[in-house]
Amino acid sequence: KEINNKVHAFDYIAKEGEDVIACDMSNVPLDDNAVDVAVFSLSLMGSNYEDYLKESYRILKPYGNLFIAEPKKKGERIRDDLKKQLTKIGFKIVDDYYSSNFLYLDCIKN
Repeated sequence: KEINNKVHAFDYIAKEGEDVIACDMSNVPLDDNAVDVAVFSLSLMGSNYEDYLKESYRILKPYGNLFIAEPKKKGERIRDDLKKQLTKIGFKIVDDYYSSNFLYLDCIKN
């Protein structure tokens, strides 16, 4: 609500009154190359999270940014596999770091 640009929010479940679209994040209702930035925050929960990453690649414009923030404990478990998947899909990983509580990955669509 603080951003002037158009923001799309997706989740498996959308609460009434929120500006969130309920859908499977492996198939969001946006065109190819439609957005400048995609953010996954606490959202790579499904066993098919690679499909979510592929979908973000599809909807991002060329050289669009992907930002990922996952809990540190989970991030430590999936970090290497996640980086491998992102690279295979076509993302360039620009930054990869931990804070006290989170793993952060900043990527660009090649």
